[in-house]
Amino acid sequence: MLKQSLSQKMLQKLSPQQIQLMKLLQIPTANLDQRIEEELESNPALEEGRRL
Repeated sequence: MLKQSLSQKMLQKLSPQQIQLMKLLQIPTANLDQRIEEELESNPALEEGRRL
């Protein structure tokens, strides 16, 4: 219970971008590639960069 309360307090202090990043970091690698492709297709402002 204490851990959940602490997590909620921490999330309340995070910016929306930080919360989105935390959610992305929880996605398995295989699903992440698919998610990136979907974002690239749906958002014309994004473009794929060089991969190292």
